[in-house]
Amino acid sequence: MLVSSLTAVVNAIFDDGAGEREAEEEKEAISVEYLVEGLKSDYTERNYLWTGNIDANLYDSDCVFTDPTLSFQGLATFQRNVKNLQPVLKVLVSESATTFRGIRRIEGAPKVEAEWRMTGTFRLPWKPELNLDGRTLFTYEEAKGNRVVRYDEFWQLSARDALLQLVTPGRRNK
Repeated sequence: MLVSSLTAVVNAIFDDGAGEREAEEEKEAISVEYLVEGLKSDYTERNYLWTGNIDANLYDSDCVFTDPTLSFQGLATFQRNVKNLQPVLKVLVSESATTFRGIRRIEGAPKVEAEWRMTGTFRLPWKPELNLDGRTLFTYEEAKGNRVVRYDEFWQLSARDALLQLVTPGRRNK
């Protein structure tokens, strides 16, 4: 609830209306191998957990994005949320890193699972630190050109405990 409210506030402040859903153009299908390598690059090359920079070609325009704090539909919505959140993160986050632990196809299902850890220190007087282990389950559909239609993020901490990290003094401030 808190994160979705903050996202709504950030969007209200920073959204310029650009990037609204454009007409869907027919995309050529991609191979599952291409999908897996592209998702891996989102973590290892684009640090997307912090930057939001994904290879949009890997996702269906109607993809549903869900994490423990919010859920929404549409690639354009994801891109708008990220674009609007980036100025806030650049001001508030002093250090950030993603540790990519691996990616694998789920046997017998149109799914790919990635495991990761994201860490960061915030520029607030109490210097809170985010330390979050998680995994993302990407569901793709052959009928959608092997593009991701569901993005489901899971954390080892509850959403409450993850958000509590943001109001808890970091180790460097203790």
